Amino acid sequence: MIGTRDDLHALFVREGLPRPDLVGRLAAPCLMLSTTRAQREPSLGEGRIGGLPDLPVGAVWPHSREGRPLTFLGQLALETLANTHVAGELPEQGLLGWYVDLDGLGPPDFAMTLTPRGVALERLAPPGSVGVLSACSITMEPAWSLPQGGYECPFFAALDLGADEREAWDDFLSIWATDHMPEGHQLLGYASAMDDPYVGAALDLDEVLRETWFARPLAGRTRLTDELADAARAMRLCISLNEDEAADLDFGDGAHLSFLLRRDAWSRGRFAQRPPTSEASIWLEHT
Repeated sequence: MIGTRDDLHALFVREGLPRPDLVGRLAAPCLMLSTTRAQREPSLGEGRIGGLPDLPVGAVWPHSREGRPLTFLGQLALETLANTHVAGELPEQGLLGWYVDLDGLGPPDFAMTLTPRGVALERLAPPGSVGVLSACSITMEPAWSLPQGGYECPFFAALDLGADEREAWDDFLSIWATDHMPEGHQLLGYASAMDDPYVGAALDLDEVLRETWFARPLAGRTRLTDELADAARAMRLCISLNEDEAADLDFGDGAHLSFLLRRDAWSRGRFAQRPPTSEASIWLEHT
């Protein structure tokens, strides 16, 4: 298990990868959530994938803009992150939930809910014929996420690696997720957005750009800096949900669904989101 940044560095060294200290700065902590079909009725406010949501007493089940009830995907009690290596990345307290509508035309509608701690909760019954996933308990395992995109990845480009160094890292990144990350749903880190390496950036790039190792003269550095500054204002990954047999969760064709939130909304704690909104989006990617 790669639990610490030191473990990650040791892996880079064992693999003979060039400039492991420099590239290790790009690694972002994340948690992988594995699931087991629940053998009991979950407690109110307990984190899970599937089942029925716990919302404030009197709340209305989230609907799409066309009035269809959204499918509840899961919820996470943020207090359970306190002793993990992602502590402080999300609000310290509250119940964060995710919903989606994959039945409509065009981009799927979605909702994110954040219920403050101490608010009275009730378990909502599903409205109409909305599908209900099987309730699953969650086990969290620490992991590290690296930016995707290979040669097109702006974060690796900013390191000014030589051609042979870039090729070595490109080969390693192509197997990173399958060989060195636990299976499951990914909380935080980088989004696996093959068509857009800026989507779901894990780092505060405004701060990163001030680091001396990004400030050295590079070919085309002005253009690159502008691109990275734009990325710093882009979306950040909250959670990426994969197909899950235990929960009967299937997006089709091996797809995964990522929930993204703009950095400025993230910093203000605006995790409760429903379309239409410019502060959040979802990314449905087929592999």
